[in-house]
Amino acid sequence: MGLAEEILAADQAKTLKVHVPEWKCDVYIRSLPLCELQAWELACLRSKGEGVEDYRTRYLAKCLVDADGKEVFTSDQLKRISGTVGARLFKIAQKHNDLDDKEIEDIGKN
Repeated sequence: MGLAEEILAADQAKTLKVHVPEWKCDVYIRSLPLCELQAWELACLRSKGEGVEDYRTRYLAKCLVDADGKEVFTSDQLKRISGTVGARLFKIAQKHNDLDDKEIEDIGKN
């Protein structure tokens, strides 16, 4: 088995358990596969002219999962949660996926 096959065969998915006191429960933030991260970035870039105001909800909808790894919310559902909770979860998801503020700014500029 070559190095590429060994790397691809490794379990790269990581989830991070996060307690949300306002909801009195835990949610999980998953690491996104590169293809999903790129799809999110491309969707943001394509809608730039129309505005990318829902980039946080789109991102969180992909990252927030239950204990079984199933997505918890749709982007539209996330628009109805507290901005404080949403911002906090977005920052945690951003850090968990090694996505920094500069990268997000760059997406908005292109």
